[in-house]
Amino acid sequence: MGDDQYHYTGLVINRLSFTFGRRLDEPHSRIFNSTDINLVIPYLDKIDLVLVMSVEPGFGGQSFMEDSLDKIKILREYIDKNNLDCLIEVDGGIKTTNVEKAIDAGADLIVSGSDIFGKDIKNQIDKYYKIFEKKSLS
Repeated sequence: MGDDQYHYTGLVINRLSFTFGRRLDEPHSRIFNSTDINLVIPYLDKIDLVLVMSVEPGFGGQSFMEDSLDKIKILREYIDKNNLDCLIEVDGGIKTTNVEKAIDAGADLIVSGSDIFGKDIKNQIDKYYKIFEKKSLS
């Protein structure tokens, strides 16, 4: 194989600490908004990451779908209850105005693109840092 694959994102937080790339050579799964969460749960002990899409994939700048929070909560409860080593990543519609909801629901990794790169990048990253710092202290 030879090539390392990375999942590059606008901004990722891992247990509220930042990183800017993630290797994809470990098994992972993606849940679209229309995916029945019960189809994924039996495999959580076999994967290291589950990606919850909080928009319909295809283009940036979409609004966050609030019902994805229920999926994150169900995943977090199951992962914690069964002491699994599986991270929950959320991608789509993440903004400084809703990122706390995703964290509170149980997300480990947060992806934000348009909210950072569509504005003053440094200012937006500073806003996210302040939110993540606050959440890590609570």
